[in-house]
Amino acid sequence: MNLMLSNSPIVGILTILVAILGIAIFVVSIIAVVVRWMLIHKYRKYNNMTLLCGLNNVQAGRTLLDAHGLQDVQIVKSNWFMAQIFGNRYSVKDKKIKLRGNIMDNSSLTAVGVTCQKVAFAAADQAGDKMVKTRAVLAPIIAFGPLTFIPILLIGLIMDILIFSGASFVCTMVCGLLGFVFLVISCVLLGISVKIEKKANAYCMEMLEKSNIMTEEERDYLQDLFNFYILDYVIQFVENILELIRFILQILLVIAKNQDKK
Repeated sequence: MNLMLSNSPIVGILTILVAILGIAIFVVSIIAVVVRWMLIHKYRKYNNMTLLCGLNNVQAGRTLLDAHGLQDVQIVKSNWFMAQIFGNRYSVKDKKIKLRGNIMDNSSLTAVGVTCQKVAFAAADQAGDKMVKTRAVLAPIIAFGPLTFIPILLIGLIMDILIFSGASFVCTMVCGLLGFVFLVISCVLLGISVKIEKKANAYCMEMLEKSNIMTEEERDYLQDLFNFYILDYVIQFVENILELIRFILQILLVIAKNQDKK
């Protein structure tokens, strides 16, 4: 059968699939808003709880670091700009746990929990976990990858208009492909991040259970907070995957419509 005869049904099917993906993305976005609101609520709730042991987050983090032979790892305040982009983090390069200014020397459950989770990353790094090192190197792509697609596409479009006077859209297509590659890489790395975060959370809880830093009830609260962080990561991953699928379907739809006109 000539492919030309089947173009109209293909266009119809692709149009329906794109519409379904749009609805799915909208629904997931609503769920994401709800989950992030609940995460913020829990963060603030546990941020108002002071640990019974009386240690602040730096002291608790230092206790765990020393207990696991990580005396060379320092806990420092991150500069404002890097904190806004990457948040609280463990730096593989500097061997430092870099925290936002608002949780430094803070005795809340949230502050201590976040700090101890970064200690888990440091311990994994010391144990030679290659995933931790790989994630650290590729962190900028995880942070900026999903945001680069539209700007890269616009650069290609502007180049086509200024250089080729709109006669060709080669630059747009090339830049679109480049943005697509960044989006795919971001999706893969975000999926890996979810796995790494879960592993770090579990190790953190294990370290805290062996220490006297938190009571059992406080650890349960922290686990609840960790669970919502993971859920937020998973939803981000699903959102990126759906956007990726929609992008592919839209390209196929454009190709099918062009074939249908011939």
